[in-house]
Amino acid sequence: MPLSELTDPAAVQAAIQEYDHIGQAQFLEKYGFGASRSYYLIHNGKSYDSKAIAGAAYGYQFPTRGPLLASDFSGGENSIRAPLEKLGFTIEIRPDGTPSRFTRGDIDLIRQSRTRERYAQFSQDEKAAYKHVHEALRSLGELVVEELGGHRDYVLKLTSGFHPDSGVRGGKPKDLWFGVYRKENQNIFLGNPQLFMIVSTRGVEYGFSPLTHPDDFSNQQLKNQTRAIARNVLEQLPISGSPEATRLSQQLDSSGNWYFRRKQRLDPKTSEFPSLDNWLPFSDRMKVFGTPVAVLLVTHPLTRSTGLISLPRLARSRVYFAPLWSGSSQAHRPPRS
Repeated sequence: MPLSELTDPAAVQAAIQEYDHIGQAQFLEKYGFGASRSYYLIHNGKSYDSKAIAGAAYGYQFPTRGPLLASDFSGGENSIRAPLEKLGFTIEIRPDGTPSRFTRGDIDLIRQSRTRERYAQFSQDEKAAYKHVHEALRSLGELVVEELGGHRDYVLKLTSGFHPDSGVRGGKPKDLWFGVYRKENQNIFLGNPQLFMIVSTRGVEYGFSPLTHPDDFSNQQLKNQTRAIARNVLEQLPISGSPEATRLSQQLDSSGNWYFRRKQRLDPKTSEFPSLDNWLPFSDRMKVFGTPVAVLLVTHPLTRSTGLISLPRLARSRVYFAPLWSGSSQAHRPPRS
């Protein structure tokens, strides 16, 4: 990729100086880039559109080739992060300008709203909390997609049927969420595995789930379909004690405060298994017995007493789990016998 050839910090400095001289609008128009959505280069306390800076810097380093075009980049804004950081520059992640954290006040308003029967009965403050959380989830989900490589290979799904003005067909959603999964798994694995976040009266939980629990669906057809694919999905998980499992376990242990569960949407701050290696044999037993509810949930719930959610932690979580789900396809890894 041409961007990997960008090795001169002075070229980046020159692009920054031009940006300062002519201003953002003229700089973006000159080089044919849109404004950054999530990733910003920080220099001397100022923010710069990182992809446009990288494209212009390439032209400064290689004047006979000229600057890179927006079409020369693949993998979303995240594709420029490593090259610029390697040159000593700082990249800051801001999802669409949306606050990168949930507050306890948002959760309290959502909890308060649950006493009402219909969404139309919610107060304006309660509806505003749902709207804020929904839009923040969209932005955080977009960030995860960008971190993983972009919409070419990954899909973002938000709370089914929810609209901030009307709820779910006039009713109240049981919770708000996003899920991100590989596009190739949309049909064969019904969008599993997922990186997810759920906001509910329990607080906030996020992490990696190889399979949505069948009981989390109200639609009987989806329940049956999930049970039918459960074994094939769970076969993609690493074997307990394998190098892959050991590496992931070490990363989670060093990060701290992750919980190993059978499913999502359980009470926070409890582990049903003390470690990943303890859970993986459980998964194998469930496959042998044909039980459809074997679901690993590695989650870090934030309860009503903790304050808010850290965007950098969410961004890092995709690094831990990406190796698992990037291979979670029938085309990638054969079932274990």
